[in-house]
Amino acid sequence: MKKRLINILISLVLTITITGCAVDTKDDVNTERERHVQEELTEDEDKIYIDADPQPTEVNITLYYKHEVADFLVPEQRKVYKDKQSLEQLVVEELLKGPQTFGKVMVMPPDVSVIDVTRKGNTVFVNLSGEFKNEVDLNTIPGKQNIPDEDREAVLAEMKMLAIYSIVNSITDLEGGLQVKLLVDNRQLTYEELGAQLLIENNGKIDSDTPMIAIDRDKDFILSPSRSVEYVLKGMTGKPNYDIVYKFLASKAADGSSLPSVEEFKRVMAAVDMVLETDDDPIDEEEIKPDGNTAYVTVHYAIKHSDGKKEIREKDVFTVIRENGVWKVILPDIFSKIRS
Repeated sequence: MKKRLINILISLVLTITITGCAVDTKDDVNTERERHVQEELTEDEDKIYIDADPQPTEVNITLYYKHEVADFLVPEQRKVYKDKQSLEQLVVEELLKGPQTFGKVMVMPPDVSVIDVTRKGNTVFVNLSGEFKNEVDLNTIPGKQNIPDEDREAVLAEMKMLAIYSIVNSITDLEGGLQVKLLVDNRQLTYEELGAQLLIENNGKIDSDTPMIAIDRDKDFILSPSRSVEYVLKGMTGKPNYDIVYKFLASKAADGSSLPSVEEFKRVMAAVDMVLETDDDPIDEEEIKPDGNTAYVTVHYAIKHSDGKKEIREKDVFTVIRENGVWKVILPDIFSKIRS
């Protein structure tokens, strides 16, 4: 009996000891687990997460389209959203959508699309679909629909050159020093294959069957203040074309009055007893103010009155301002008679 009691006591002691050890072990495991969780939370606070699917960002770009009358490019400012594509590819994609403002025309072979646009250093490779080899459709260009057959080839070459520089000048507007290499269906084509012979017309060292090299920006294809003034002067010379002249006039005249409607402008001008005479180059000087939105163009021309008298105008200064990105001439005081 005594021996049995001793065995029971020993069993109780062992049970209590084992239970205590188990509780201690469980507490240790829980503590270790909590420590790991806390370490993971601390590590998460220090991590920088990169969004695998970034949200579109708003960017401002400048695209170049043909002026509705002049055979020069004019800019169009556009605010767009950039997704995963490069900024250079976004520019070409937006350009091919066509202009969104009046007075501008897209000059491009029909149905051209972008395959891809890549950049290596300062060279941007623009890979276009095979349609870019085709001619520009002159029926889509104001004033080019009824070109005589003998002039058609020259006009097509000029329009293709404008198509090329609409791409080049739009891309190079992003950053100074860029140049553009055009590819078609992943191939480098020759000047002749692209219909771009005018690009080498003045360079006797390059043959038309030479693969086209990368192209730099060329501001000579962009409508300048001087060219707008020249269109106004020459449009009023000889047999005036007031429809063209009106396209280059600012909405306000020199005295602040509003420009009359085109119908009123043509009616009053037809009754004015004078016509202009100019030579081939009536522009003497051009100065663009630092703000980039105002320019002064110095010109020379003559006014011939109906009584035969001729008035020589030397060093006349025309003020030109930007309206919707296009240089427009403020109607000078000498034409005050036309205002209603």
